[in-house]
Amino acid sequence: MADITQLNLAEPDQIEWDDYEPGGEGTPPIPDGKYVLQAPVSFAFDATAERRLRVTLDPVVVVGPTHTGSKIRWIRLSTKRYANRNGSPVGDYLRACGVMASPITNEQYVTCIEATTGRVFQGTTQQHVYCNHKDTPHAAAAPYAIDGQVSIPKNGDGTSKLSFPCPVCQKTVFVNSQVRRFIDSIPKA
Repeated sequence: MADITQLNLAEPDQIEWDDYEPGGEGTPPIPDGKYVLQAPVSFAFDATAERRLRVTLDPVVVVGPTHTGSKIRWIRLSTKRYANRNGSPVGDYLRACGVMASPITNEQYVTCIEATTGRVFQGTTQQHVYCNHKDTPHAAAAPYAIDGQVSIPKNGDGTSKLSFPCPVCQKTVFVNSQVRRFIDSIPKA
């Protein structure tokens, strides 16, 4: 048996094994397109490697015009300014949600983000695949990534695969949806 005494672990959470609830099947990614989305009811905050404020939106729910109820998971946004324009991922999200404030401090950003709880906004989505080859002999290789539904490998019937082996390391990769653009709802002055 492996020696785990040096790991300084907390005791495991206790599970009622007689009433165990298996995980769900998950939902397939939605097609690339423009959707009406709803912000989550809570947010997780942490820091990027550059010590910038980062928020995780999870889940964002599709409310229309199609695929109502589908969830987009693990959207991570930071306050780091874009290199090519005066804006940031968090700023794009806030403006899509109609937040008129102009936050300057991290605390002000958190207040503004928390004010978007449950708000409806528009965004464009794109299917995405990513593999960094972690825990494989190919860990030093460049990451494998695909963006866009048209680039996802297809099944024999022409539909997009939901998962497939990474062509570099052979780990199973899964197709997910991402919000690629938050559509600004604040008119320019």
